[in-house]
Amino acid sequence: MNIPEENVISTFLTVATEEAEPFEPKNLHQAKNDTSWLEWERAMLKEPYYITDGILRVYKLRKVLYRLNFELITADLSIFIRSNIYIAVYVDNLLIVGPSIIEIKKIKRSLRNRFQITDLGLYSYYLRISI
Repeated sequence: MNIPEENVISTFLTVATEEAEPFEPKNLHQAKNDTSWLEWERAMLKEPYYITDGILRVYKLRKVLYRLNFELITADLSIFIRSNIYIAVYVDNLLIVGPSIIEIKKIKRSLRNRFQITDLGLYSYYLRISI
């Protein structure tokens, strides 16, 4: 699907980014040919955060997105859609794409009520590839 860049407002959210990466592929060709950054990515994965008061409070992203009327597309189990708003999920990163900044802000507010998130604003890299 081709989406004209000037018609799309996109927001990149991440749960946590704590350390600078030693390697960032600059384009798709470099990312495909040098996979050392994938090993670094796996090493940086951390166990989920649990509250220590004895009550397990883990929100499942899928359940929260279903409550926000998003549907999982059958072609890719990491992409959710609601009318013309798309959410791509990769490990602990979300990419929200849509034509309405108001709708995107509502979604971000709903997610912020359930998760601790960091809003990185408009994106220029996704999965360490320049867009």
